[in-house]
Amino acid sequence: MQVLLDDQKLVIKLRGWEIFWCLYNKLEIPRGSIVEVNCYEPTEKMQFRKDLLKIAPVSKRVSPGVSITPWSKDFWFVRPNKRYVEIITRNYEFGRIVISPPPGDVDLLDHEFNKLYHSSRSGVLSAELGTLKNLGPKYTRWLRDIGIKTQKDLQNSNLKDIYIKLKAVGHPVSKQLLCSIEGARTDQDWHLISNTRKREISQIILQAEQETEGQTASELL
Repeated sequence: MQVLLDDQKLVIKLRGWEIFWCLYNKLEIPRGSIVEVNCYEPTEKMQFRKDLLKIAPVSKRVSPGVSITPWSKDFWFVRPNKRYVEIITRNYEFGRIVISPPPGDVDLLDHEFNKLYHSSRSGVLSAELGTLKNLGPKYTRWLRDIGIKTQKDLQNSNLKDIYIKLKAVGHPVSKQLLCSIEGARTDQDWHLISNTRKREISQIILQAEQETEGQTASELL
């Protein structure tokens, strides 16, 4: 695998047996389509699988090819015990691309996109959600898992639906998480939310639990 980057596009070239596994020899992604790049260390792989791959899990050895989730068509080529990169796109064939390029190419992507977007320990976050209050790398990824990719998406979603969808894909939803999301929507730290609103959020959780009791994840989505 080779990664080439210029002012117009990101090119991912696959070689030899990689083409056999993936049935693709090259991906060309316009720079304007890239909205998020996250770089992960090998030791973070299990957490990555737990947080993001509920629907399209990476195998223990190699995960090549394409998977379909309710929100996007994803491309996977992850090698065991290697650093890997998650690329989130819009208006492109694949909504998410997860690859294990050579170490120098991981560094190239991390350095290049850190100049454009808000950086963090886990890599580079969306210039939209990643800059909102209370939404760190983990919560940003969780929201993307249920199709919330921009600040506008967040504003247009109600807390009960967010709670139900996050629970359906397996994330441990809590009152503090909903308070954090509410703070992101209203541009305030979650612990400054009024006691009245916190009580309302508790009622939202109770209603969501009552409405979804006995339903499967597929029914909730």
